[in-house]
Amino acid sequence: MVMLYRVVINPLPAPGAMIERGTLQPQRLIGRRIGLEDAPDALVEMDRFLDTGVTVVDRFGRS
Repeated sequence: MVMLYRVVINPLPAPGAMIERGTLQPQRLIGRRIGLEDAPDALVEMDRFLDTGVTVVDRFGRS
């Protein structure tokens, strides 16, 4: 038995254009921003689900 499927693809606009229009808001996924020195503690706490959103390490050096 041979089955044929018709796939309809509706291409989405490029994510960059969606971000510019405000349709896609990736910043809303970020729960907190931490420095690299705080990353080990954040990893240990991951199984406790203390925060919502993604934790982003955005500081890598000494201030």
